[in-house]
Amino acid sequence: MAKAISMDSNKDDILAYLKDTDSKDNELTNKQAKLLEWYVDAYTLFRNYSSMSETITVLKKLGNMRGDPISNSTARRYVNDALELFGSVNRMKADVINHIVIETLLDARTMAKKQNNAMALKEIAKELRAAGVSDDAGALIADEIEQHQVIISIDQTAERALKKIHAGGVIDLGEILNSTAEDAQVISEENQNG
Repeated sequence: MAKAISMDSNKDDILAYLKDTDSKDNELTNKQAKLLEWYVDAYTLFRNYSSMSETITVLKKLGNMRGDPISNSTARRYVNDALELFGSVNRMKADVINHIVIETLLDARTMAKKQNNAMALKEIAKELRAAGVSDDAGALIADEIEQHQVIISIDQTAERALKKIHAGGVIDLGEILNSTAEDAQVISEENQNG
């Protein structure tokens, strides 16, 4: 009696493991761990090479280097299984890519808000608008950033110098030094030795 063809339990177990790597229920057997390694390599190579035949050739060379040679059909199966597990990135639709970009920008906006980074928030809002997110969903929240006010106490001479720089952009340091010298108090040697 022939055995019925069933789903590949190795791929199911690997997928369950990838969803929750910390679970004791999803531990991989040695064979499944090796398969996962092959799938990751196959997926990476497929994304980096322009064709399936090049990917298969490199996978075969990789198998020979590991001391675990594989055939063309096994290499092709690893690539197809990897694409099934991890998704075919190069065949993604534009709306899926747009969704991923928007989700990434929303996460970046949350991080920028936590870091009180107004410049990043403004850039992210600009990118969200460019991606087609309405102002309701991607509202600019840079105004909500905690504002800090710094108060610096300076003497009257420095304040006058800053006002002159602000008013005309030019300052005469000689005039400031002369006015400071006029206000200065002369201390004789007798007063110093006391």
